Amino acid sequence: MVAWNKIANWDYEVSEAGEVRSIKREIHSINGISNLPYTRIYPSKILKGKISKAGYKCVTLTNKQENKMYMVHRLVGIAFIKNEYNKPQINHIDGNKLNNDISNLEWNTQSENQKHAYKNNLQFGYKPTKLSVDEMSEMCEAHSKGIFTYTSIAKYVGMSTSAVRRIIIGETNGTKTRAEASSNRSRRYNK
Repeated sequence: MVAWNKIANWDYEVSEAGEVRSIKREIHSINGISNLPYTRIYPSKILKGKISKAGYKCVTLTNKQENKMYMVHRLVGIAFIKNEYNKPQINHIDGNKLNNDISNLEWNTQSENQKHAYKNNLQFGYKPTKLSVDEMSEMCEAHSKGIFTYTSIAKYVGMSTSAVRRIIIGETNGTKTRAEASSNRSRRYNK
C-alpha cells in the first residue's frame, strides 16, 4: 500500500512513490440562472505533470487564488523525508531525475549535490582541478607574454575562465601565494 500525505495549503496529496493527486472535494454553489443551490463533486485524480527544461517532473497545483508549479521530487521530500539539518536541496540518489520514489531521494546541500553529480558523471562542465605551482607559473607566464588568453588557458586545463583569471591575478589561495602572483604581475607591467 502506497502512503499519501496532504500537501500543505493545497487540495492535493503526494505519494511516497512520487505521484500527485487532487483530493476528492465537493463545491457548493448557486446556479447563476435559476438561483438554486447545487453541489458539484470533483473526484480524486492523479496529475500527469510535465517535464521541465532541466529534466524534472513538475505539476501545477491550482486553487481559487493561484496556480503554482512544483517539482515533484521536492513535494515528496517535504512530505516524507525528515530534514533534520535543514538542507535546502533534494538529490536523486540514482541520478534519474524522473525517479521520484522516496527511496531514491535525500536532502543535500548544494555542495553535496554537486559532488554527487561529478562523482556519478551526471554533470557536464568544469570539474574541480588542482594545479601545481609549476603549472600555475606556466599559466601566468603564458598569459603575461600574450601567448594565451584566459579562455584558451581555461579550455586547456579544464577550468572555468573566471577561475583561471583569479589564479593569474592572485585572487585565489590554492597552492599559489599572493606574493607569487604579485611578482608575476609586476614582471608583466615592468616590460
